[in-house]
Amino acid sequence: MPVPLFTINLIAAGKVKDRILAEKIDDFASRLQFDIKFTIQEIKDSDKETEGRKFVELLGNHAALSIAMSEEGKEYTSEEFAKFIQNSGRSITFCIGGHHGLSEQVKKTANSTISLSRMTFTHEMARLLLVEQIYRAVSIIRNRNYHR
Repeated sequence: MPVPLFTINLIAAGKVKDRILAEKIDDFASRLQFDIKFTIQEIKDSDKETEGRKFVELLGNHAALSIAMSEEGKEYTSEEFAKFIQNSGRSITFCIGGHHGLSEQVKKTANSTISLSRMTFTHEMARLLLVEQIYRAVSIIRNRNYHR
């Protein structure tokens, strides 16, 4: 069954300073371009509340399902995450906070909260893990070998 063209946006606080992580994120992001419209929008790394206001402002500009990434969110297997993406509609925006995490305002504004793990990751690692899982989900939806 063909998958509709999804638009997935990732809004993330701060830049990825680790060159190796940045290269892996760019690799997965470029692979995603064959199947979906995928963008990463960075906001200035700041205090949690300042970042929160910027996230909320940007979410108001997107007519998309908004997902806050936080360790207290719902956990999914890769297959469940693929189904979630497939059933979520055509446009999704994920939010990853900076080293302070996401403000409560962002979590309340978002339509849903998802966790990559109950463990805490750096925002750079979280970005890589999320982009890889989005790529994996699209591969599952497209029935490609990547997930196997």
